[in-house]
Formats: sequence, structure tokens, C-alpha cells
Amino acid sequence: MNQTEQFDRKKTIKLLRSRNIAPTRPRVDIAAILFSKPQHVSADDLIELIRKNNIQVSRATVYNTLSAFVDGGLLKKLFISPTVLIYDSNTENHQHILNEETGEITDLHDIDSESLKELAALQLQKMDIPLKITDIQIFFKAKSTNSILQ
Repeated sequence: MNQTEQFDRKKTIKLLRSRNIAPTRPRVDIAAILFSKPQHVSADDLIELIRKNNIQVSRATVYNTLSAFVDGGLLKKLFISPTVLIYDSNTENHQHILNEETGEITDLHDIDSESLKELAALQLQKMDIPLKITDIQIFFKAKSTNSILQ
């Protein structure tokens, strides 16, 4: 292990402790993968990443760690559908666009989310539909997300 890896590990331990999460070896290893870059992962995606990094942890540990990280404010849950849950390592206020064709999720930072929520609320109010908006997600189908976002 080089000095950079040691520094990152110490930084990760400090982050977990700051959120009242016990920095066990599996949690620190999982955090190192999750917080290496902004990303959207399912529990199964994460388990695959963990295995690719030769880390030995049980599925239960992965699910319990994800739950602890959500409770500690380190991850956000994205309910893509009633059966698909994705974890977002970017907890800043932002919206998402999902390409249903490719499964790619892209963060949208330059949208005034409050105005978007107000517009949605007004439209649904006109239809007499009760509403509680906590997050806006945009779904579409295309071969590639790149051309749409440029």
C-alpha cells in the first residue's frame, strides 16, 4: 500500500466517523469504491465492483453498509422503478436523466429544480391530483445520452 492509499484510507475513516458510522474494514473498503468518483450503482453493481477489487464481503454486509451510508447522508437512493433501486454517491442537490434504452443515468446540475417542481405541482394540481415532490427524474429512450445532453 502506498502513501496515497494510506491517506485515502485515513480520509475515508474520518468521513465515516464524522457520520457516526463505525469504520469497520468492510465499510472502509466499500466506501473507497463508492466514493472514488461520483457514480450511480445498484447493490449488484457494487458487489461486482467489490469482487473485481478482490475484497471479500458478504451480500448482507454490502446491503447493511449501503443502508448505513444512506442513513448517514453519504448516499442517496434513486428509485428508478418499483423494482430498481440505485445508489447515488453525489448527495448534492441535483436531478437525474435516465436513458431507458441504455440504463445510463446522468446527473443534471444546471436545472432550477425548484421551478421544475413548482411547474409539475401546478400541472398536477390542475388535474386534481395530490402531490408530494421530493425529486425530479426524467426518463427517455435513445441509443445514446451524449447527443441529447450536448
